[in-house]
Amino acid sequence: MNEKFTVTDENGIKNEAEVLTVFEYKNKDYIVYCIDADEDNSNIYVSRLVKDSEGYDKIEDINDETEKSEVQKVVNEMLDAVEN
Repeated sequence: MNEKFTVTDENGIKNEAEVLTVFEYKNKDYIVYCIDADEDNSNIYVSRLVKDSEGYDKIEDINDETEKSEVQKVVNEMLDAVEN
């Protein structure tokens, strides 16, 4: 995909993120993206992708533990498929 966007963390620090994939699960859209932790490592995140009032995409944290667990399983299955 090679799409990049800026994420501001809870401390107000801006980081560049790269989209790995977007997928739909149970009629909701999710985005998997990474942020470089250092030169050799990246952290991978999953968030809900929603439209704001102007129709632009925005990411939201997944706060529901059941939803988070189900989405994590889907992402793990995608990662396993890529590795095999």
